[in-house]
Amino acid sequence: MSDNDTDNRVPIARLHQATAKLEAAQARVAELEGQKAELAREVKGLRSKAESHDSLVATTQEQAKAIKALETARAEDLAIVRAGFDDVELVRFEHGRAGKDAGSIPDWLEGLRKGKASDAPANLQRYLEPPATTTETEGETKPKAGGTTRTSNAGSPGTAPGGDGARTQEQFAALVQEAQSTGDWSRYMEARGIKRDA
Repeated sequence: MSDNDTDNRVPIARLHQATAKLEAAQARVAELEGQKAELAREVKGLRSKAESHDSLVATTQEQAKAIKALETARAEDLAIVRAGFDDVELVRFEHGRAGKDAGSIPDWLEGLRKGKASDAPANLQRYLEPPATTTETEGETKPKAGGTTRTSNAGSPGTAPGGDGARTQEQFAALVQEAQSTGDWSRYMEARGIKRDA
């Protein structure tokens, strides 16, 4: 063996040291690959959670809008009944026909009450006319001199139309509120004198 060959040989200790470093580096690479895969799974899970969160936020916002709309509708229904109208849908229909300038239903009804009954929609005029001075005979209403004929269920400022006329608007509003919360309209219908079809 020449001196040249001896100079080119790598000492065994250095070879073992380099091999150990290479094996450690390979193990570290494998460990990092595992961490990378775990992080990718976590990111995927977080993205899924973020999408679910966004979906929940959107659903919650939609439900909040729906609840607000229901609360507004309920407040309007109560205002209608308290104002002495027994046909909520008719009032809503006439309010819709009045256009955007009509304002909210309570404000619109207040405006109708302050104005002339003849200026109101024809379907609502009977609720707005002041009660005529009448005499009642056997369930019929007859006007006295200068009065106008009104049916007994037309309503008056103190009582809501329909039924026996002895209940106040507030009592009818309470019955409507109770019926809306329980879904049972029998007490309200009984108070109004409405008979259910058999």
